[in-house]
Amino acid sequence: MLPSRGTPEDVSRQIELFEEAGIQYLIVDLDPSRELEALEVFKEVIREIS
Repeated sequence: MLPSRGTPEDVSRQIELFEEAGIQYLIVDLDPSRELEALEVFKEVIREIS
């Protein structure tokens, strides 16, 4: 389970652990009141991993 709060680095590390475990798909549930901001941050995290 992804941390419900944390730095982009925390989330990035958790995603990397999922990838190492063989997870190929990830469903993200974002806080609706901050969805656009959260998507921008998530996009940057994914760019760093890729």
